[in-house]
Amino acid sequence: MSDKNKLIKECKSKFKLVCCGVDLLAVFENPMDAINVYFAHLGLKPVSRFELVISDDVLIWLSSACEKLGLHFVYSDFLVGDKRFVYFSKDLALVEKAKVYESNQDDYNLGLLLGYPECCARFYMKNYGLAEQFFHKDHTIITMQNSESASDVYFGLNYLLRFFGLLLIDFYPCSFQCGCAIDIANGYFDSVCELNSEFADWLKEKLSLGVYYSNETGVHVFEHCKFNSSGFDYSGVLLTSENSDHKLFNKGNKIVISDSGNIGSEIIVRSNLIEFGSMRRSGLILFNKH
Repeated sequence: MSDKNKLIKECKSKFKLVCCGVDLLAVFENPMDAINVYFAHLGLKPVSRFELVISDDVLIWLSSACEKLGLHFVYSDFLVGDKRFVYFSKDLALVEKAKVYESNQDDYNLGLLLGYPECCARFYMKNYGLAEQFFHKDHTIITMQNSESASDVYFGLNYLLRFFGLLLIDFYPCSFQCGCAIDIANGYFDSVCELNSEFADWLKEKLSLGVYYSNETGVHVFEHCKFNSSGFDYSGVLLTSENSDHKLFNKGNKIVISDSGNIGSEIIVRSNLIEFGSMRRSGLILFNKH
C-alpha cells in the first residue's frame, strides 16, 4: 500500500495551472513536474529536468505544449526503468548541455544548470560517496547532520514530498538553514503565487508539516500538524510503502521531542536524529509556515 498518488489526485481535482493557454496540471503527471516546467518558462531555472515515459504520443503533446510555452526539450539516450530524463529550457543550447552533463555523470555542472546553489551542488558532490554507501544515495540525514536545527525549517525546503508529487526546490540543501536555498525557494513560491494564489496556499499548507525520514522504511508525512513547543499533534500519516514505522505512527496522534518515555498515545522522539548503532539512519524534520 502507498499514498504516493493521494496528494496528486487532490491537487488535480481542485486546481488548474494555466500558462500560455496550457493547463500544466492536465499535461504533466504531477504538480512538481508542472511547476518545474513553469519555472523553466519564466527563466527561473536555466534547465528543468524530470523523468517521462517517451512514446510517439507523448512527443506529440510535449512538442505542442513546449511550443506554446516557448521551451525547447530533449531527452536522454538512456533509460531509467521505463522512463527517460527530459530537459526543458528557453535555450536549446542549455538542454543539449544538460543532456551531455547527465551522460557524463557530471553532477556538479548539471546541478548548476538545474539552478541549484553552488554551495548545495558542492555539498552533494562532497557527500555522494557517503550517501551511496549508507543512505541509498539519499542526502537527507547528511543534510540534517550539517544543520543547526531540523525543528523549525522553512516550508519551501521540503523536497521530501517529491515522493508524493509535491515540492518547490528539487535539490538537497546543504543545510536546512542555507540562505541560498531559502532565497531560491522564496522566488519559486512567489512565482507560483502569481500563477495561481489558491494553489500556492494549498501547496504551502501541504509542505508545512512534520516528516519522518528513515533509511530503512522511507518517508512518512504527518498530516494536519498542529505544532507546539514540544512537538506536534497529527491526524494521519502518508507513507511510501507499508512498514513497521507507519504502523507505530498510526497508533498515536502526537509526537513529543523529549527525554522521557512513551506516554499513552504520544510517541516520544528523543532527538530529531535517532541513533541506530553508531550510524544515524533516521530523523524527524519539522517544516513550518514562515
